[in-house]
Amino acid sequence: MGKWQKALVTAMVVEPGLVRELEYERFGVIFDSLVEQVAGGGYAEGVLRGYAGMLGCDGEGEFLKMVGRFRGWVEGDGERSVRYWRARGLGVDARVERVMVGGGGGVEDVGRETLEFAKVKWDAGNMNRKRYGAVLEVNQSISITAALLAAQGRLIEHEETRLLEGE
Repeated sequence: MGKWQKALVTAMVVEPGLVRELEYERFGVIFDSLVEQVAGGGYAEGVLRGYAGMLGCDGEGEFLKMVGRFRGWVEGDGERSVRYWRARGLGVDARVERVMVGGGGGVEDVGRETLEFAKVKWDAGNMNRKRYGAVLEVNQSISITAALLAAQGRLIEHEETRLLEGE
């Protein structure tokens, strides 16, 4: 058990508020590295998995709770939040660039590359809808003459019906 984990166990017994302070201190230590890796195209959860042991996460449940607390910690400070979201935007651009260049791994990697492309496309569309969002192309032509003739026919039919009913 490392020094930080011993301090965490002691704090849990002695003072629960200290646990949060120690955890936030660890978040601060890894934040700069996380921002750098996310800006390079990494996923925050994947980066945090690399630090799970340092943060004292033994199982998947503990890890997911820690991820939630980390996100809350990031969003709790305006400057941190802005840095994270800027890095995430740069990361999306980096992933899109990687996918566009392609892996060139051969026929056996086509399925994996297709899946990665779909994942990056979805993530990029959610992150920056103006730049990467779905584009709906509507190619429809309307004949004005036909539309006017149809409208005139409906008008004449309506007038005939009205006259026959004696309105």
